Amino acid sequence: MNKKLLFLILSSITLFAETTMCYKENVTSISNIDDIKLDGGKCESQNSLNEMKESGWNVDDINISKNPDGGMNYIYILKNEKQYNASDIESIEQKILQKLENRKVEDEKRRIEEIKIKMSREGKIKYVKKCQSCHGENAELKALGTSRPLVTLNLDQMITSIHEYQRHAKDNGNGVVMTPYAKSINERDIKNIYSYILTLKPEEKKENK
Repeated sequence: MNKKLLFLILSSITLFAETTMCYKENVTSISNIDDIKLDGGKCESQNSLNEMKESGWNVDDINISKNPDGGMNYIYILKNEKQYNASDIESIEQKILQKLENRKVEDEKRRIEEIKIKMSREGKIKYVKKCQSCHGENAELKALGTSRPLVTLNLDQMITSIHEYQRHAKDNGNGVVMTPYAKSINERDIKNIYSYILTLKPEEKKENK
């Protein structure tokens, strides 16, 4: 087990320590103070300090003050730190590992989302400059009445189509117009443009992309 994980486990165990406050006011005889039923907290006027210790409670702090009537006031802060066996430690370790894994997954999701946003922003700049005039503001038009609307294409279809124009392997009537644009963008540009087009798709199509 690495030191970081061990530290997390030990820190988590300390969180399980239970604390309570019990008190007794105006005690006139301190000779049997440990056997007097204490009020408040887990003591509930039914348990003495000795009985609480037998139940696993230890004195974490104590405050003693003088009562105006002549007796003494006792306030105990008691802590019950559960003893953990090997299986308990293993269970806690698994829970911490799961939390760390969940955090790792969430961090990865956030990182991917940030990348998508960056790609979409860059793609929008390229799309508006090179594509929008023919393919429409929402990538919904058939350029020159012949091409498929870009919003209906998946990434592979878009990459294939651009590559065909770049190699002069495709001419559906607007190759002369499209080829120079195709040659002016690289694969990264295509992926960025596609990321932007995804933001233009209807919600139901985004879910099935």
